[in-house]
Amino acid sequence: GVLPGEAPLDFAYVAVGARDDRLAVEGFAAADRATPLRGAQALDAAYAARRAGQDAEAINWLEQGARTLPAEQLTPQRRHEIGRELQTLEHRWGGTATVSTGPADSAMTLLNNGGDQVTQVGGEVWARVGGDHNGRPVQVFARAYQTLDADTGPTGGDSTQGWVGVRWKPLTQTNLVLEASRLIAIGEAARDDTMLRAAWSADVGGDLRYDRDSWPSAHVYVDAARLIEDEQTYVVADANLGWTWVASESRRDTVTAGVGVRADYDSLRDEDWAVAAGPRVAWRHWMGGDDVRAPGRYLDLSLGYYAPIGDGPRDAGVVAAVTFGF
Repeated sequence: GVLPGEAPLDFAYVAVGARDDRLAVEGFAAADRATPLRGAQALDAAYAARRAGQDAEAINWLEQGARTLPAEQLTPQRRHEIGRELQTLEHRWGGTATVSTGPADSAMTLLNNGGDQVTQVGGEVWARVGGDHNGRPVQVFARAYQTLDADTGPTGGDSTQGWVGVRWKPLTQTNLVLEASRLIAIGEAARDDTMLRAAWSADVGGDLRYDRDSWPSAHVYVDAARLIEDEQTYVVADANLGWTWVASESRRDTVTAGVGVRADYDSLRDEDWAVAAGPRVAWRHWMGGDDVRAPGRYLDLSLGYYAPIGDGPRDAGVVAAVTFGF
């Protein structure tokens, strides 16, 4: 094969231009052994390594680049962007824990089978299988949800629903997730079934920013699930548009206010579609991180009110949630 030769850094950049990232990593590694890469060169090496699926090298060069980039180039926002790359690559396991109340169905919980107000608690833990694969990771997970209070239907231990499964993000630039899982009836009113699921989302302004004190934000989410044995299909679509403000001197707290539109479909209902819209506000506090890594844990509080659009009232009412992500 072709070797880096006497000018490995030049060789690496030629390989990057030819879109041969694995060969580029060989060149960057040879140059780094001769003289440690600094600043932008280390970051270029890191991005090539990530595209090549070589996470350990990418992590090393990202940290090396962040610590040696000239001060005039390492703005707080640039530091955060590099830190988010580092945090993502090193995030090998995690999860969420949520307490929520609201009237709407969810393909995630499957617990609200009526149009009444339901309070639920649940969570998920996941682990990445192998590397990040340039933004195309595979994860295994386990989750469980339970209804704490409801106007109708089972509550408490009888309602506890479990899952185990695997999911895959097949595209680097698009947040599409494909999932297969087995539902496990932990409570007497829960289900044993097989679920196939696809979820897509797009987000603008959802992360911390250090170059502005406020900014526009938007989030769109579509989730479709099929229960094989019950022959039931769920679809949930949610869109939010708002404005986000920094809410503390540490810049780890943000407040977002805006409006949301939600639609859900359940193939087993007489009125299979329901649509609602209304105002919402959310507060998020970020935790963790260090001088080069972005914070990766958060506490999120959200509150909204949805009014029905059309005749279907089942999505109408107060929606509130407390979520801890790690």
